[in-house]
Amino acid sequence: MPSIECNGKYEIIKQKSAWGKSIDIDKSELKDAIRVAKNAFTNNTSDRWIARLLATNNLLLSACRKDTKTAVGFAASEYQTDECHFVTAFVAKPDRGNGIYYMLNKLRISDGLGEGFSVFTVTTQNPNVERGLLRAINYFIDQGSISSYSLTRELKRRTLPRMLTPDVPKCPDQNLNEHYLSLNHKKGDAFKLAFSVERRR
Repeated sequence: MPSIECNGKYEIIKQKSAWGKSIDIDKSELKDAIRVAKNAFTNNTSDRWIARLLATNNLLLSACRKDTKTAVGFAASEYQTDECHFVTAFVAKPDRGNGIYYMLNKLRISDGLGEGFSVFTVTTQNPNVERGLLRAINYFIDQGSISSYSLTRELKRRTLPRMLTPDVPKCPDQNLNEHYLSLNHKKGDAFKLAFSVERRR
């Protein structure tokens, strides 16, 4: 399987399926994903819910430390009829701040653009997710493959099993936080974000 280096300390392994098919995740990799997710979210996050997130995807990225080969992060995308849906992305707490999440986002957007998508969606109750995706989209604007984007937020009541983090998540952008403070996190409220990108001609 192809791997991409990330900041010298990590590598990201890319698994991809054809349209209409899903990636087969073996028991060992699923066990790693559950361990990392419980560290990234909360320890009482259900194994079944995590397994379901990773069950029907067209792209799976797994980040690991180069020295120990220990898995520290995962991200997945699903190709839907007219949108590339970012199903999940999570990085273990001790390994955050090393550019892994940024790289996972860039790889998911790059893959989606390569498949011809111009709409990217995600369901989240965490402003850091929106902020991270905006940072990655701006990378492609600076690079020249995207000229602009628009963003819509759709409120989804009780769409998540519960609040996924120990505390209500906040990001450094206070204006962004204001949108998310309107959610009832404990009841699983979230926003479905849709990023519509304009490709540079």
